[in-house]
Amino acid sequence: MTLQVLRSRAMRTPRLGGLWAVASCALLVCSTTTAFAADRQGDPPGIRPTGPPPRTLTEPMLGPYVRPPYAPLEDEELRDESEQKDHPGPRHHGGFYLRFGGGIGMGSDGIQSSDSFDSLRTGEKTSFDARASGFAAATEIAFGGTPFRGVVLGAGVYTATLPAASADASDIAAGSYEYEVSQLALFSPLIDVYPWPTRGLHFQGGFGFGTLVMGQGFPKTGPDARAHTAVGPGFMLGVGHEWFVADEWSLGLLARVLYAWTDGDDPEGVTWQHHTVAPALLLTVTYH
Repeated sequence: MTLQVLRSRAMRTPRLGGLWAVASCALLVCSTTTAFAADRQGDPPGIRPTGPPPRTLTEPMLGPYVRPPYAPLEDEELRDESEQKDHPGPRHHGGFYLRFGGGIGMGSDGIQSSDSFDSLRTGEKTSFDARASGFAAATEIAFGGTPFRGVVLGAGVYTATLPAASADASDIAAGSYEYEVSQLALFSPLIDVYPWPTRGLHFQGGFGFGTLVMGQGFPKTGPDARAHTAVGPGFMLGVGHEWFVADEWSLGLLARVLYAWTDGDDPEGVTWQHHTVAPALLLTVTYH
């Protein structure tokens, strides 16, 4: 209302008309300056929708990459085979190999001699032909390395000791013989294969040099069978399973058999031939 009154009066009075023109120009300049400053400082709230500030030349256009959470597999068999091969973890069979074992079993020795005994029935020279058998204590010590994944190459000493053995020598009609302590030992290269190195199943074998220390044999009647040492080839076969108790140590069970063909002479010049077999079950401790 006031502006209308002033305007009407200005139109009537020339002096007031000039003042009105000057005031209009001042108002126009002030409004233009205010609008320019508002554009530079940002629009006040409510004039137009607000948005993100303008990006600079060095500001990235995208946010940082976030890796999705890893979901571990429940079954190890489902893991990628290459990952198991390259990163098998601390509990796997590889590197230096050392094993100690001990257990129980049986020993059976087929014995045959040259014609050096007098037959109690005919008085003629005859051979000693019998099979001695008895309880046996088994041991083994082996060491080696793992040049290929799951394959151990090394050497070992494998024994079967019979505290007492008995045999029936019917050819010389001397009745049964009772033998003192006898021992079969095999010195052999070793191969031990783990089909799955992160598990415990393994198969071992070796072929080497066997020695048999045969104890003195005492009959009920007739001549003694003198103690002697026989040597010859022999082999070892075994299958077992082990369970890790530490990153490098494991306990296991091993079923093993020794076999050797040996011969030798006793102090009286009698030649002896032996075919000895010794199966056993052993408890093993392995660093591998």
